[in-house]
Amino acid sequence: MMPFHEDKIYVEYKQRAMLKQASEERLAQMVLARRRIAAFRFYYRVLAGFGHWLVVSGSHLQKRYGDLPELSKTTRPMPSKRQA
Repeated sequence: MMPFHEDKIYVEYKQRAMLKQASEERLAQMVLARRRIAAFRFYYRVLAGFGHWLVVSGSHLQKRYGDLPELSKTTRPMPSKRQA
């Protein structure tokens, strides 16, 4: 059985080691969070550019070919050649 003094030293050592490990893990989490934010910013810009390209392309196609023709509300589906 260890004397009280040695127990106290061990507890202080263990606390310092646990605090060091916690601070290292916290630092690693901060680095990962910054990478996630950077990746999010990158994808946000890429998707925003792609969306803008889709809008411009769609507008160009509408100008070139005109609007879609109105479909009749009473159109029936094509009859199937398959017999039951």
